[in-house]
Amino acid sequence: MTCQENLPKNNTPIRKPVLDIAGLPVSSTTMADQDGKPVTRKLVIGLLGGIGSGKSLVASLFHKQGAKVMDADKLGHQALQDPDIREKILSRWGRDLLDTQGTIDRKKLAAIVFSQPAERKILESFVHPFIAGRIREEVVKGFHDPGCRFLVLDAAVMLEAGWNKACDRLVFIDTPKNQRLDWITKTRGWTEQQLEDREKAQLPLEQKAVLADHIIQNNGSQEKLQQQVEELVKSWHLEDQESKDLFSVKMPSGMD
Repeated sequence: MTCQENLPKNNTPIRKPVLDIAGLPVSSTTMADQDGKPVTRKLVIGLLGGIGSGKSLVASLFHKQGAKVMDADKLGHQALQDPDIREKILSRWGRDLLDTQGTIDRKKLAAIVFSQPAERKILESFVHPFIAGRIREEVVKGFHDPGCRFLVLDAAVMLEAGWNKACDRLVFIDTPKNQRLDWITKTRGWTEQQLEDREKAQLPLEQKAVLADHIIQNNGSQEKLQQQVEELVKSWHLEDQESKDLFSVKMPSGMD
């Protein structure tokens, strides 16, 4: 599937719900945090796309442009190491999930939860609150970091988990299925059926594309991909750390 490109104008307004991070107001670019320290609110971009679409690659290209990247998959790894979550998982699915190092084997866990939607929902109820909390922490760190121009959230289940509420704008990575399958087969050893089973747990790609503020086409060289990222950074005026006029409208808060 290739989605129809729908590029916004350079003055695309921020229209997504913005998370009220740790009590920080969302109506201005400069403010004080709960400790009275000055902090600059920065744009948070969420990446959407299918499995193997190149979200991580695009995130790395944004990083080269000054973005702080938050990887929800890595935060998910951290969640499995949290003692309380670890115990909930082992109580639910047994200690056979542990490898020789005493670590939860993610492949064994995935084999259970992705074949049984009800079990997947239970796992999500364990780990998603932890990930949401870590996203909040990382966003606040980005606001305080003078070297961070803007933030990028890379999350496979962005919309399904509601983490888009932490984002000001969404970018969809449009990649042909054959290209995604080729990459997944080489890097993860998945079959086409495994890819389809995993994507059944996510919203349809067409729906993700419609909800995006911008679409990046990943059907050519990495140079072309980088060019699109650079053009977007310029069109959204993210070259400068101080992003004036981006937060002129107060946004609703909240991310469950």
